Amino acid sequence: FPVVAVPIDTNIVGLNTDVFSSGILFYIRFPRRHFSTTRQGNAFIPSMQDSLLKKKLKTKPFVFEWNQHPGPVYQWYGINGKTYSPKRLDRIVKLNEIQEWILVAPPHLDSAHPFHLHTNHFQIVRVYPPLPPHLVHLLEIGSWRDTILVPVASNVTIRFLPRDFTGHSLAHCHVFVHEDLGMDFSFNITT
Repeated sequence: FPVVAVPIDTNIVGLNTDVFSSGILFYIRFPRRHFSTTRQGNAFIPSMQDSLLKKKLKTKPFVFEWNQHPGPVYQWYGINGKTYSPKRLDRIVKLNEIQEWILVAPPHLDSAHPFHLHTNHFQIVRVYPPLPPHLVHLLEIGSWRDTILVPVASNVTIRFLPRDFTGHSLAHCHVFVHEDLGMDFSFNITT
């Protein structure tokens, strides 16, 4: 399986540097017997057959919205109207309870933001508005990820099942300068 970097047509820091160059990064080779749901130590690895797409939810979908505004020196970056604080817990989720998050990138953002979720992989459920055919592979419905690019003026619905681990976790923009300026979201996984 090739792990590929694809070019993106957006205005983000580092776009014209080697950080965002495209091409095959490396190959992963597995013997056929490894294509099933397995555990590596304490970690759950979703298989191609695992799906959260049609599972019933016990909780209401949660809206996770990127925010940015001009500031006196730097842009102000946040999530759901708040900049990150290590002293604040933004959300509590339950272990073994499917979570559905709607990742919103409003039209006033000046760039797309890559969403990264720690601890649990997530499955892409819905993309609105739908992507043009040549970009569908970037946000393929049903695919499992830990990082996706959320295009400006769109929303992407994801689902994940917190399992195996309890405690503090983080979701954030994967552009380091945005993360450093407050685009982080702290949540706790409880029993």
